[in-house]
Amino acid sequence: MLDPLYQKFQQWKAGELDHMEMNEAIHQTHKQTQEVYSVFKLKREILIRAIQLNEEWFQAWVKDNPPPAGYKLG
Repeated sequence: MLDPLYQKFQQWKAGELDHMEMNEAIHQTHKQTQEVYSVFKLKREILIRAIQLNEEWFQAWVKDNPPPAGYKLG
């Protein structure tokens, strides 16, 4: 998620982007990271229900990862 911003900084450093373009790139990256953060703030019960909505994906994922606490594998 931060690699594109890093590339923008490299372009800015090389004089390829102006201040306003760099400001917009920072703003867009911030919005994206806020979206990701909001998922991690959800209560565990809500996350478990979201996982259960896509049970096929979750069953494949749980083969390589421990299930979240409170989730009963069936």
